[in-house]
Amino acid sequence: MDILDKALDYIKKTGFDVDKNREHWGYFGNEWKKYLKVRNILDGVGPAKFPEKFGVEERDSFYQSLSYSGWGGSSGHDAPMIAYSFLFFFLLFFFLLFFCLFFSFFIFSYFHFSFSFSFPFFIYRNNDNK
Repeated sequence: MDILDKALDYIKKTGFDVDKNREHWGYFGNEWKKYLKVRNILDGVGPAKFPEKFGVEERDSFYQSLSYSGWGGSSGHDAPMIAYSFLFFFLLFFFLLFFCLFFSFFIFSYFHFSFSFSFPFFIYRNNDNK
């Protein structure tokens, strides 16, 4: 969790609301570690873990559990966690979408080209045999 120390150093360097950030830094660090543990990425290796069913109700419930006030994203400290979840989920979805599109294009191209190239040669060969 060296990144938290680096983030605090950055806050100190900017000089903007340093005392307010220091006052709540322990809470933020504990909640961030808890989030990383739930997602199975505390060690920085992963893979990220999501529940089998992660629909709207499940996400809202999870975000409320992260929130200080019970409203996901309103506390400030939970906004990066929500964005991180979205990023992981989006990357997983994008990878699956890319995988499906790539291989469907490959299969379509293979059958399309093999048919289009073999068909004229087949006709040409039949014309030679007359």
